[in-house]
Amino acid sequence: RYINCNELIYSNKAGNKKPYEMVSMHDIRTPADIGRSVSGISLLAFDAHGKIMLLKEFRMAVNSYVYNLCAGMLEPGETVPECAVRELHEETGITGIDIIDTLNPCYAAVSLSDVQNQLVVARVNEDSRDTALQEENENNT
Repeated sequence: RYINCNELIYSNKAGNKKPYEMVSMHDIRTPADIGRSVSGISLLAFDAHGKIMLLKEFRMAVNSYVYNLCAGMLEPGETVPECAVRELHEETGITGIDIIDTLNPCYAAVSLSDVQNQLVVARVNEDSRDTALQEENENNT
């Protein structure tokens, strides 16, 4: 549902055909489709004291807790700023946000994927936090 596995065949500099496996969050039908769309955001969020907000999250892929920026994937039809506001609210309960800047997209794991992320820089209003909010599948502390 979330990722597509692709096998690409290319010719190396010796002219030999080589397979290359990659994953994408997008439907790739032609080589021109690779790396064309932003997949999600990471949010560099500062509180009122200028401190960066981090999430401590359990991640099954590494079977451990890790510290992360608030981040998430774009939903169909959603803009990058809308995604930043939604993800911050879902992961922290904070609804007040002032977006300062949005950086150009960058690739998350170029050795195996065309997933692009945009870094959104924002100031948050922690007074707008809904402490009762936490998604069923989120385990942030």
